[in-house]
Amino acid sequence: MTAVLLVDDEPLVLVGIQSMLKWEDYDAQVVGAARHGAQALELIDKLRPDLVIADIKMPVMDGRTSAKEIRKLPDKSIADIPIIALSANAFESDRRESIEAGMDAHLTKPIDVPVLLK
Repeated sequence: MTAVLLVDDEPLVLVGIQSMLKWEDYDAQVVGAARHGAQALELIDKLRPDLVIADIKMPVMDGRTSAKEIRKLPDKSIADIPIIALSANAFESDRRESIEAGMDAHLTKPIDVPVLLK
C-alpha cells in the first residue's frame, strides 16, 4: 500500500484531498498531514511515506524549499521520495520552478483526479 503524506496550510484543502478519493481503491492510504514544509520534514522522517503531495506556497517553509531539503537528506530512501506539487499557480514558469526545486510533478488546484492518479 502506498503511504501518502499531504502538506498544505489550508485545513479545508487537507480535508478535501483526503475525502475526494477512496484512497484504498488505489492501494494508497493518507498516513499524515502537515501544515507547512518544516512539519512535513519532521513527519517524513517519522512516517516514511511513499509519496508527498505538497502545496508550494505555505508559511514557515514552502513546498519548494521543503522539496530541496528532502532531496539533500542522507537517507536515499527518503531523499528520493516522489513529491507532487499542488498549487493554484498554473503557469509554465510555476511548473518549471517546482521541477527545478526537486518535485516530480506540478498539479493545479482544483485537483483533476484522473491526472493525480496518473
